[in-house]
Amino acid sequence: MSLEVLKKVTLKVNVASKGVHMKLRDYIHHLDHAAQKAYAKRCGIAVSYLRLHIKYASKDPSVSLIKSLARESEGKVSLGEVLEHFGVTEAQSFRNVA
Repeated sequence: MSLEVLKKVTLKVNVASKGVHMKLRDYIHHLDHAAQKAYAKRCGIAVSYLRLHIKYASKDPSVSLIKSLARESEGKVSLGEVLEHFGVTEAQSFRNVA
């Protein structure tokens, strides 16, 4: 699945979603060391990568990692929030669709 397709799907998910979600950075920040380690392992990355590159959005993640970050947060962070965290906004998606 390409990133562009994922952006379009996310728009639909965000509109349909009524749940309350956390910002990805806040979610990571509020996890203790053991929980960060477990979350990183579930996402298939090192805890150091989570703390530096994911928390501060310093690198562009793969589509599979984006999906894992949302899924493995156990419903606390939405897919749309993960995309927004990395600079993919709904406004950008609408421009790409047009």
